[in-house]
Amino acid sequence: MNPYYFLYYKIYVFLNSINHTLKNTIIEWSAMCLVTALVGLNLFTLIVIFEIKSGHIYIDSAFPEKSLMGIILIINYFIFNRKDRYKKIIKKYTQKDSSLSSILVVFYCIMTFWLFFHYGSEARELRIKP
Repeated sequence: MNPYYFLYYKIYVFLNSINHTLKNTIIEWSAMCLVTALVGLNLFTLIVIFEIKSGHIYIDSAFPEKSLMGIILIINYFIFNRKDRYKKIIKKYTQKDSSLSSILVVFYCIMTFWLFFHYGSEARELRIKP
């Protein structure tokens, strides 16, 4: 089981279940963008942790962050949406879905946001200090 594909699958299923409130959305693209956002937050959190531990600021502007998100988005397009690969992923993981794996995906999403905001506040303090 590929955890990256499974994360995409679970986000796709969640978005599909609330599709009646998200009128005129393209679910496969929305799922890809959410996976991109989660991976981007993880990478930014790692960078921030390195900044905190070393006391040195590695990224001082928003341009590298936006570039990194763009690169991740392009890579995810080729992984999930090009040639409708998402259909194969959905078909494959529909049969393998379990409640434990769903709990792990929710835990991953919560931890991603918590770590990002936790270490982000420490990084702001580091940037404010002269």
